[in-house]
Amino acid sequence: MTRANTLSDDLWAKSVQRQITGKDTLVTAGGIQSNHCRLTAASARRAEELFIILEGEGTLRSPEGYQTTSKGDIIFFAEGPEGTHQLYNHSDGQLIYVDIRTKANEDVCEYPDSAKINILPAMDIFEETSKVSYYSGEKGVKNKWSKKWLQK
Repeated sequence: MTRANTLSDDLWAKSVQRQITGKDTLVTAGGIQSNHCRLTAASARRAEELFIILEGEGTLRSPEGYQTTSKGDIIFFAEGPEGTHQLYNHSDGQLIYVDIRTKANEDVCEYPDSAKINILPAMDIFEETSKVSYYSGEKGVKNKWSKKWLQK
């Protein structure tokens, strides 16, 4: 079963989080309050994720649809669009889980609901509509070089 990631901004400060960064792995433990969800649906271009539900119940939204999650579930998310996921706590209690992520250092996350991309770890966020070609803005590059170097 493929199924959930981290916390929304307003819950971030309220949640107990501990991050252990290794060379290629990030482990995050956190909780989602009742009737809250993580910020937005997300996928990672270079990382895989594994959720372990420690306590509570939630609803996972993924390309496969909506699925209920509960204590003991282990949910794998592949890299790329097929790993898109969003976890919502529909219960009266807290949903506590562990998120294990590969490629903790550098990645590009995509947020399909808001058409944004996030370059990690810098947290540089762009709208996908701002994509340009590689050569965009490169006119007149030769003018940046002195004639001395161009004549060799």
